[in-house]
Amino acid sequence: MPRASNQGQPIPQGTGFRDSGATGITPGSGPAGADDATSVPRVPKPALSESEKKESTQLAKQINWIDFSDTASLKNLDPQGGFKVGTVFKKEISPGYVVTMTVTELKPFNSTEIYKKRVEGTPSAGTYDPNAVNSYLKGYKDYGKTPPSVTGRPQNKFSTIGGQGLIPKAVKPKLSYQMTRLTGGLSSK
Repeated sequence: MPRASNQGQPIPQGTGFRDSGATGITPGSGPAGADDATSVPRVPKPALSESEKKESTQLAKQINWIDFSDTASLKNLDPQGGFKVGTVFKKEISPGYVVTMTVTELKPFNSTEIYKKRVEGTPSAGTYDPNAVNSYLKGYKDYGKTPPSVTGRPQNKFSTIGGQGLIPKAVKPKLSYQMTRLTGGLSSK
């Protein structure tokens, strides 16, 4: 295939990759995978119904969960063992792959710039509150009191991934409060 002079050598033809038939290579006999991107791949693709039958527990065994209950990986927690601004989670979750998370803010989602942009120009624009703080919900008996700390919690069936059956055992991969009737969150980098 011809190329401009400043783009190097021409691309060779007849390699079997996306072969047009000009090379005489029979589909399925060339380099592995070269013809599997066709409507009739060499290796049959599983039907959706087949994929849905697979055990999500088998998939869960392949996931490296970030475990926020691993106190050896957490530094600068509040006196109750919860997250605060400046808390750092650092852990090697796979050889050579270190995850570092630093808490930068403790505030609910409706006070973030992401939320502000999401509701701009919609009837919900008035729900953005840049001064909102983590708190109990209005109308709850403890409204106005300091809420408990955000901590690592077990995944449950109410999370999106938990609804798919991917509930890890013995780890706490989600950050939340230990109780309900609260609005809050944290930002990290």
